[in-house]
Amino acid sequence: MKTSLCAAIILGASILAISHSNLSAEVPSSGTVIMSAQDSTAKKARTINGRQRNQQKRIKEGVQSGELTNKEATQLEKGEGKIRAEEIKDRADGKVTPKERVDLQKDLNKESKAIHHQKHDPQERKHPVKSPGA
Repeated sequence: MKTSLCAAIILGASILAISHSNLSAEVPSSGTVIMSAQDSTAKKARTINGRQRNQQKRIKEGVQSGELTNKEATQLEKGEGKIRAEEIKDRADGKVTPKERVDLQKDLNKESKAIHHQKHDPQERKHPVKSPGA
């Protein structure tokens, strides 16, 4: 089970890194940022990606602290994976429509609530993962 959880976390991080690496801003020598429709789209994409990164971090911290069991973390990772797959599908045509963005945000809200619920339920791992250097 640890292997599948690690694989899911690595896959999630890889997808986020790939989607994040495609984003760029143009800064001329004057230091003024040139804004365009593409930059606006990139900024909105970073918001979605930023939320995904934050939720991944919350899951990882929950496992390390013992607030999440391996089973809970695996279920949460599965939900995160579905959101990533939906985002990839939405971006396939090169543009995420406002409706698609709203749907992604709703899915992220739902998953965020699930993370909070699982981290604060009475179940606890018997042996929390020790962080390096602790």
